[in-house]
Amino acid sequence: MKKPGKTIFIILAVFLLAASPVFSQNIEDIKKAADIVIDDLGAAIPFNSTLGLNWSDAYIGQIPQFGIGASVGITTIDFTAASDLLSLFGTDIPFKDSDFFKGIGLPVPAYTAEARIGGIIIPIDVGLKFGILKPDFSKDLLDKFTSDSGFGLDYLLIGGDVRYALINKKVFPLRLSIGLGVNYLRGGISSAFTQTINLTGGSIPFTDSTMEVLWNTLNFELKAQVSFPFAIITPYLGAGASYSISEAGFKVTGDITNAAHINQLKTLGMTDASAEGFEYIKEINSFNVRAFGGFSINLSVIRLDFTGMFNVLNGNFGASFGIRFQN
Repeated sequence: MKKPGKTIFIILAVFLLAASPVFSQNIEDIKKAADIVIDDLGAAIPFNSTLGLNWSDAYIGQIPQFGIGASVGITTIDFTAASDLLSLFGTDIPFKDSDFFKGIGLPVPAYTAEARIGGIIIPIDVGLKFGILKPDFSKDLLDKFTSDSGFGLDYLLIGGDVRYALINKKVFPLRLSIGLGVNYLRGGISSAFTQTINLTGGSIPFTDSTMEVLWNTLNFELKAQVSFPFAIITPYLGAGASYSISEAGFKVTGDITNAAHINQLKTLGMTDASAEGFEYIKEINSFNVRAFGGFSINLSVIRLDFTGMFNVLNGNFGASFGIRFQN
């Protein structure tokens, strides 16, 4: 069996390679295709931000009860939409003919370090999660496996929740809680860009430039969870409804020396264009509904969590594995 860290790295490498920035003759077609992908990201990115803190216990108890650990996971975005956009940049998504990926979508990874502590007097617990990966670190890591890849990943996930225990039975172990969670996710894929983009009034040569695919979301979620904390195993089910404020798009950084080209890029709908490059960033606010569940294997004070998630409104899937110390 592959180690979780290696597995998530392979998934990450596939996603980075999919973003290879290559020449396209028609920036208007790129914008149309980008709109489709960005709209899908509007639901997929908030879904991705809910990875982490999906612990099997619906409520861990009051102080001195606490836990600390980490989790890794993936959620999916529409495979066909992403493939159509990237084909306009002259590249094919890896495994583009795979029925498996067409069925489940393109995997987007995430990881968190996380902790949870019980409340005082009131039956609540509070959780926090954090994950970060800087472009320079990810580029150095990827270059160890694919020489001089030129790719970098910017990733930041911060979140937390407060849960209130409605039921905490011990005779027949049953716990039911409701909670409020807030998640902020920022990400981006960057790569060297040394191509020429053709416009109606001429062409723009980019040398020693950079292209980035960017996204961010602020997600507010109401959720409920039930769990059955038996001695060796704790199965659980939950659901969450959220509202998110998101942005996604792409950015090309490089010299544009002709003012007419800058004006034409703005006319074509780019959200910004200047002598330093251009970008197309779109805001997407959305409601999201997810179901999640799974089980943990309880080994004394160690918990191994296995979680599956489903985005009810757009059919995306998610899965994660976590390990934690919990007293």
